[in-house]
Parts: sequence; C-alpha cells; structure tokens
Amino acid sequence: MTVSTEQRQSVLEEVRTLRRSSDKPREEDVRLDRALADLYSALPRAWLTERQFLSGKTFRGALFNSGCGRYVNRDDIWLYANAPDLLRAIEWRLYREGGGRLVLTTNMGSEPMFFNWRNTTGACKLYDSYDRLEINRWAPDDVFHMWNPVNSEPIGTWSDTDFQLYNRTNVANPTFKFSYIVEEDLSADDRLIFDTYHKENPSAS
Repeated sequence: MTVSTEQRQSVLEEVRTLRRSSDKPREEDVRLDRALADLYSALPRAWLTERQFLSGKTFRGALFNSGCGRYVNRDDIWLYANAPDLLRAIEWRLYREGGGRLVLTTNMGSEPMFFNWRNTTGACKLYDSYDRLEINRWAPDDVFHMWNPVNSEPIGTWSDTDFQLYNRTNVANPTFKFSYIVEEDLSADDRLIFDTYHKENPSAS
C-alpha cells in the first residue's frame, strides 16, 4: 500500500483535533484507529545486515524472498513467499541466539509461533516450538541463505513458479532479505502510528 504524505498528514491531524476537542468521543468508533494503523507500512524501514544480525538485537519486520520478489505470508500454518507487499506479509520478530541460531517468531492470535518445517516433507510452517534454524551465508551483506543445520538442507521455494517454502535439497529461490522497522528513527508521529498498529493487530505484537 502506498501512503501519500497528504493522507498521512490528514489522518494525523484528525487525531490531534480529536485529542484537543472537549466533546466526548464515541468510543465504539474505531475508524480513526484503523486509519492510523494503515499508515504503518510507510514507516521508515531498512534491510537487515550481517553486522546488525550479529548484534543480537531483536528486529521487527517482514521476511522477503529476493529470488521471487515476494514477502513471506501464510495460508493457515503453511508458509509461502507470495505476498506482493508489506500489508499482506507476516510480521516477524527476528533475533540471533547463542551459537548463531536464527529465531523467527510471530503470533497467531495470542499464541507465539516459530518458523519451522515438517520433518517428513520439509514443508515450512508455523509451529509452537523452535527447531534450530541458521543463516549459513550472507551474499552480499543484506541477502542471506537459511538452512536447517540438522540435515544441512536450505530453505527456499518449491520451484520458480510454486512459492510454497520448503526445507529440501532441491529448492528454488534460496535467498532472503529482512525488511525491518527502524524503531530508533521513529518520530513522535511515527511512534503513534507504530503503537496504534500493534494495538489494532495484536497478532503482530
């Protein structure tokens, strides 16, 4: 979704006017909350680099398959690189654990879920427990390859035309990037948008 400067300013000004008003608002009216949350996709973002990943900080954003040019989304629990924009992408929290492990976690409702896969077919899915996942190569600095170190098989799409994600030896499109919100660069207005989005979308928190 493209958000114009005029649209952003119009929504923010409506919020300011509401806050200044002495009229009691109708609390059942959530239109403005949703309009404010819709500005989320236009917040300042950057691509995660190797140096940032190694810092151990937690980054909040979207996983992007650079081979097929799509963000990672889900169909129920199954993972696909088929979202054309950030609005349709899964919101992940990404961080590095001890031993170099990569953790990608999100929520389904109030339940924390992890990037995982079936041990039999290799189909990638959301699961409520963590299996070891690693970034085994950066090339270049903001593009990375993920693999399952237990079987030394990569993560990628089933083929160049079928974008379901798998952990198998013969996958296509094995390169990923991570588009994250630069939280330290958020202005007061940006922070208002950020916080409202996560109140309106608790599964992204």
